[in-house]
Amino acid sequence: MLRPGEEGNRKSTGAFHPADAETDKNTNPRLVQGERRKPVKAILISIRPKWCMKIFERQKTVEIRKRAPQIEPPFKCYIYCTKATMDDKTQLLVNGDIGNGKVIGEFICDDAKEISVPRPAYRHEMDEKILRDSCLSYEELRWQAETPLS
Repeated sequence: MLRPGEEGNRKSTGAFHPADAETDKNTNPRLVQGERRKPVKAILISIRPKWCMKIFERQKTVEIRKRAPQIEPPFKCYIYCTKATMDDKTQLLVNGDIGNGKVIGEFICDDAKEISVPRPAYRHEMDEKILRDSCLSYEELRWQAETPLS
């Protein structure tokens, strides 16, 4: 792949990623004729304001979802903070602006695992680290696991 400023007769690979280009703050990476940008794997996840606050306070480091993303890790996640609801009037401030209803951050998801939530009689088998890092109680996690997808 040719980089800005390079000369020669190199064959196009058909893939380009900005990280492959040598750039400085005054130069943007340029595409060589016939090359295409390599798609970046990314998803957008909607998270309620109270959970966004816990993520930004670094209390919540695990996100529990009913459905696994349809792409393999690692991938980028954009965090969309939902708007306030009747039940949750939390206003999230991000750099002095209200973050509700906006993409407020991003992270790289480097692992996605399936977890099982044991029945109450086997609650002692639940991994306490998952509960702690997701900021959920066993009861909240169990309720989420039993609630059908809409």
